[in-house]
Amino acid sequence: MIAQLPSLNDILKRHEIHPKFWPEFRRLVEDGKRPGKELRTRLNRATNYKAALDEVLAELSKPLEHKFPAPVTRYESLDLEAIAR
Repeated sequence: MIAQLPSLNDILKRHEIHPKFWPEFRRLVEDGKRPGKELRTRLNRATNYKAALDEVLAELSKPLEHKFPAPVTRYESLDLEAIAR
């Protein structure tokens, strides 16, 4: 077990994550297992799934000095001024 988050069910409910993904989401958080294709797609594209993952990472960071960085999409990492040059 990598991490245990007692409030995970509350986070998943708050962000309206479909219950069929709860066991897989829990394996991702608690065991560090890579999610399947469908959940990965939702984590990358659906705002409520992204927000749930961000909240989970923030909760896991609370007792630590280290803060997990927010995920960066490939478009957010582009420097538009450098592209324009």
